[in-house]
Amino acid sequence: MGTVVKKHKDKAVRKSEIIAAAEKIFFKSGIHQASMDAVASEADVSKGTLYLYFKNKNALYRAILRRAFETLEKYVTEAISDFSGNGKEKIKEAGKAYIKFSKEHPGYFDAILHYENDTVSLDDMEAESLKSMIAGNQVLEVLANVVKAGMDDGSIGTHKNPIKLAIILWGSTTGMLQMLNAKSKLLEHYYNLSEEEMLEDYFEVILKKL
Repeated sequence: MGTVVKKHKDKAVRKSEIIAAAEKIFFKSGIHQASMDAVASEADVSKGTLYLYFKNKNALYRAILRRAFETLEKYVTEAISDFSGNGKEKIKEAGKAYIKFSKEHPGYFDAILHYENDTVSLDDMEAESLKSMIAGNQVLEVLANVVKAGMDDGSIGTHKNPIKLAIILWGSTTGMLQMLNAKSKLLEHYYNLSEEEMLEDYFEVILKKL
C-alpha cells in the first residue's frame, strides 16, 4: 500500500473512531452537556488532534447527524424494498421503519430531533453541515419517490407535489414520535391510550388524506 493511500486510510479510520467516541459522549451526556474534552478523552486523542478533525462541537454533532440520517435511510429503503404493496401502503411501511429506527437508535433519533428543533442557517455551510444536510435530503428523496410511485399506481392523488408531501409526512411523523417519546406514559395513565394505538390511528388519519 502506498504511503499516501495508507495515510488517507489511517486518517479516515481515526476520524471514524473519533465520531464513534463522540456518539458515546453525546448520547450519554446530551448534545448540550457533551464537551470536546470528554470526546478527546474517550477517543484517546489530544484536544489538538481532535480539533484537526473537527473544528468545534457543532461539526462533531453534524458528523453524528449524518450517520443518523444514513442509518435511517437504510431502514426505510429496506422496508419499502421488501414490501409489495402500493405507494400509499409503502408510506406506512416507511413510517413503521422510522418508528423502528427511533426505538433501536434513540441516540440518533435525538440527534435528528435536535436538528429539527434548531434554527438552521443558510450561512452554516462548512463541510460536516453540508454532508449532514445532503444525508437528510436523501431521506426526503426516498419518501418523495414513494409518493411518486403512489401517484403512478393511482393510490395517491396526482395533483400533489411529491417532495412537498414528503416534507409534510416527515414533519408530522417526527412530531408524533417526539410527542409519544415524551408523553406515552401520561397518555396511557390518563387516557388509557397505548403508543401502538396512537400510531395506528395516526397512520389511518394521514393515509386517508393522501
